[in-house]
Amino acid sequence: QLQNMKEDLDDLHAEISSSVYESRINSGSSISQIKAFTNRDATPSVLGGTLFVTANTKATSITAFDDPTEGQQITIIIKDALTDFTNGGVGGKGVNRLVLNGNANWTTATTGDSISFVYNDGIWIETNRSDNT
Repeated sequence: QLQNMKEDLDDLHAEISSSVYESRINSGSSISQIKAFTNRDATPSVLGGTLFVTANTKATSITAFDDPTEGQQITIIIKDALTDFTNGGVGGKGVNRLVLNGNANWTTATTGDSISFVYNDGIWIETNRSDNT
């Protein structure tokens, strides 16, 4: 009877593994949880995430992202008209600073816009911006 249970577990494991494999292969993409930044946090944490949303209730300028991982890619979806992004520049000072397009701050972000970054060598480099207004 113990042998039967072992065989049943092996069969179940094989079925589940096959199902997960086929689902990942056939879908062609992965789904990530969207995490909300803390209201009015100028250096929000990006620990363990790739997709984030803002929902600031007062003017907030993001200057850096805390808890990065080398090579981490993130996208922020703007859900308010109160979030700005402050450029720290390539030659600037500060840990985890932002290096923005045109070496300039982004002060016109509003609901429906998005911005993406990759973390490399202690800085967040902007890789994409979508102004949907």
